[in-house]
Amino acid sequence: MAGVPIETMQLSDLSRCEQRALFRLPNLGFACYCEVAAVMDRYGWRFHDRWTGKPEPPALDLLGSLLPRYLEKINQAAAKRSERFAIGETMLRLNDEEGLSGAEIGKRFGVTGAAVHATIQKTRRILDLRARLPLPPNPVAS
Repeated sequence: MAGVPIETMQLSDLSRCEQRALFRLPNLGFACYCEVAAVMDRYGWRFHDRWTGKPEPPALDLLGSLLPRYLEKINQAAAKRSERFAIGETMLRLNDEEGLSGAEIGKRFGVTGAAVHATIQKTRRILDLRARLPLPPNPVAS
């Protein structure tokens, strides 16, 4: 992979390296590896052993029992973010529609007025981003 700019890198470039080499890349974590591995598996590319040059097993198979646990952690984290966002929407509604102050809202949720203010700002930013960059419809829901 040395000498190949990231902007022009292709799966064929990745297939010439070992799976372990990806984890040595700065800022490439487990989630990124799973995404790369899934795409490589989908298109039939394999990492290659550095010494023998032989293809390694499918990239996702190399994760073994780690993958289901990791996917469960991702689902749990998404559920927590969804719960926190719902609280932020409630705080925003109480502030905008009912005119409550941050301190009054904070008493209801057991947090400080500053925490309420920060949560409301973050919720507004997210809603603004969602309005400007809407997600495509969920294919599962169709």
